[in-house]
Amino acid sequence: MNELAMSLPRFSGQEAIDVLPDVADLLFNEASQGLMLTDASARIVRVNKTFCRITGFASEEVIGKTPALFRSSQHPASFYEEMWQTISKQGCWQGEIWNRRRDHAIYRQWLKITEIKDQSGEVRFYLGMMQDLSEQPTRISHSFDFIHYDRLTGLGSREMLINRFPQALAQSKATRTKLLILWIDASQLGHINEQYGLTIGDLVVRVQGLRLKKIIDEQDTLVRLYADDFVLLHQSRDACADMLCETILDVLRQPISLGDKQISCCASIGVACFPHDSDKRETLLNAAEMAVQDAKRRGGNCVAYYNPSDGQASVRRHQILRRLSQALVDDDDALHLFFQPKWSMNSRHLTGIEALIRWRDVELGDISPAEFIPIAEQSDLIIKLDRWVVLQLCKLLPNMRGQSRELPMLSINLSARHLCQPDLCDWLLSCLSAHGVRPCELELEITETALMDNEDKASEILVELKRQGFHIALDDFGSGYSSLSHLKNMPLDTVKIDRSLIQDLTCNNKACSIVKNLTAMVADLSLNLVVEGVETIEQHELLRQLGCQQSQGYLYARPMPMQELLALLAYPAWHFSTKRE
Repeated sequence: MNELAMSLPRFSGQEAIDVLPDVADLLFNEASQGLMLTDASARIVRVNKTFCRITGFASEEVIGKTPALFRSSQHPASFYEEMWQTISKQGCWQGEIWNRRRDHAIYRQWLKITEIKDQSGEVRFYLGMMQDLSEQPTRISHSFDFIHYDRLTGLGSREMLINRFPQALAQSKATRTKLLILWIDASQLGHINEQYGLTIGDLVVRVQGLRLKKIIDEQDTLVRLYADDFVLLHQSRDACADMLCETILDVLRQPISLGDKQISCCASIGVACFPHDSDKRETLLNAAEMAVQDAKRRGGNCVAYYNPSDGQASVRRHQILRRLSQALVDDDDALHLFFQPKWSMNSRHLTGIEALIRWRDVELGDISPAEFIPIAEQSDLIIKLDRWVVLQLCKLLPNMRGQSRELPMLSINLSARHLCQPDLCDWLLSCLSAHGVRPCELELEITETALMDNEDKASEILVELKRQGFHIALDDFGSGYSSLSHLKNMPLDTVKIDRSLIQDLTCNNKACSIVKNLTAMVADLSLNLVVEGVETIEQHELLRQLGCQQSQGYLYARPMPMQELLALLAYPAWHFSTKRE
């Protein structure tokens, strides 16, 4: 009998039944194997002492998170996909896996994951049991290969980069050469995975790694950090990266043939330089990462060099992303809706209401949508923002209906990223149904940019939304490259003329002619027309004479909080005044 069993008090009958939960807790905490319990969504709910010793994480650091926190990037996405398929079919999976400790060290682990079901057969929990195999004797060379080389591409791993970076810096100092750090974002892997699947995505990354390996010098260090992000350390006397970067872009933009599929990629490269930008590894890597983000913001397929003045802007972006993510979780009124009315230019009655998101953060203060929305659009955070707006609007609708006998059309903005979500239509219908809202009560405003990014996919989703009863508006028409094919091919109800076309309307004959012809064309297509950004009486009168139907702008009303909107809806004669004070 072991010491644990001997230390337990002896009970019998009902006393033993009562003490069982305490015994289970003791056995869980004192088990020699690492134990991790997750809920059915793979969110960690409990770990034991051995787990904390093996991983280096304290329990409070992992509770509520998923096991993805421990991934080492040594396995392709298909490995985890097959693992969960096995668990789903057989109820468990076990095998060796390479995971990451809290200090980022990579180690070999034996892991068994088992489903725990309730009496109805539904999965309630998953139990993970683990052992640290690095504590057992193993072949050193085999372990070194797994840790220092990426299994998918055969290139170096993050561990190799950490080990070689000091050597590269020392060599550059000794030889008085420059060290270029190139952060290469090789493709839009997320889109490739969504369109073709994870297996094709892994093959694309493997081909890209092989192409890069062929064009670098033997003394250079090339590693795959994760996904389709690579880092190259290259020594040069003139520190001119232009030719090298152009070669890399040329190689990566070549289509990849996989069976009957031709996959095109668009790479971005960020460049930092020792000693110009820093003499520290972490600072140089951060600088290269900031530079590649700048290249991606420019549209990709280009090179961006680190600019120290971008440092503060990068810190600001990270702050906004962090605080905005927290605001979506906390639900503490930091985010709220404002509303801007739309008006009939002839009858001066209220014809629509646009819902707009506003954010006041306790740390950062009031942040303009013009600042935080573009930052959110660079990540999937914009999808959460869009859905937050829809949900809040559904919750507020009963109050609006209570103040209005005939509530005008409500409109919301959808980002380009949202049109790539396969569950968009189902989610919208589910959310509206849960709150008693009909699709015909909502108008979805889509920018032209959203259509241009993936026109075929966007058209398919918009057709389905239209079929379900939603109204579709084309927003910001005329703000950039405007294609008349969108008016012809897309299932639109409304076109919104961007404010940039009417800023100098009263003093520019060409602008006036453009608006006049657009108005006639939209009318011929039997579409509604809304003009944005009307700020003066002169603009209003001229637009009305040109035949414009509806307008929106500061002349009539600025975006207003809910209470002001309710007061507006309660007013028996909805109208605005354009009389001069």
